[in-house]
Amino acid sequence: MLRRLAAAVSVSVVLLLEPAFGQSARSFQATAVKQSPFRKSVEQISVPQLKDYLSFVAADEMEGRSTPSRGLDTTARFIATMLARGGVKPAGDDGTYFQRIVLKREKLAAEGAEVSLGTQKFVYGKDFFVSAVAANVSGGLVYGGDGWYIKAKN
Repeated sequence: MLRRLAAAVSVSVVLLLEPAFGQSARSFQATAVKQSPFRKSVEQISVPQLKDYLSFVAADEMEGRSTPSRGLDTTARFIATMLARGGVKPAGDDGTYFQRIVLKREKLAAEGAEVSLGTQKFVYGKDFFVSAVAANVSGGLVYGGDGWYIKAKN
């Protein structure tokens, strides 16, 4: 079924681009469909079916399909099922449609985390925070110099 979906999308793109090449829509469409190896599959795709598939994959319940996430796994299983139903042979790990990739995530062990600058210690959560997300902040600005360490001034 996903093979049919891919074929339908491919044919749709070709048909949408046709006016740019100055051909008549009728002759171009006949040529594109006649030469396509997916002709039978394309003819079997229905608008409601395509809408159902896309609505499922794009649903809020798929949680944006972040990597890794439960929504991504659910979407991947759905697509694998559709590929199997369409007769597409798996090319993933151990004869499946999936390829496992080890992801590494770094995380700060917040309890006991501190930074020392000279004799001064800064405690995580009290004196500083580490964040990889964008945020708006306000407060005073302290100029820290140009990166030069001058013993006479410190």
